[in-house]
Amino acid sequence: MKKNIYWFVILLILIGCAGITKIPDPDSSEARLFTEKCTGCHSLPHPKRHRFHEWVHFVKLMEEHMEKRNTSLSQEDKNIILGYLQKYAR
Repeated sequence: MKKNIYWFVILLILIGCAGITKIPDPDSSEARLFTEKCTGCHSLPHPKRHRFHEWVHFVKLMEEHMEKRNTSLSQEDKNIILGYLQKYAR
């Protein structure tokens, strides 16, 4: 499991370096929260990078990663971020 998370983090870093930096509706409160919470450890992934069901899985993995770093994502923030991702996922 630890090895899978390692590769997942590496993948996110590589994706972040792919040059997609402009996200949809960047001035919305949802996009700002997504940016704030999802750039603590890696570059900001574009919402179209995955389908919504994939995002649900990745957000869960990131929650587990955040807990290991003694940080957390509130249920309200999680719902807002998932709503944003659902709206703009591919």
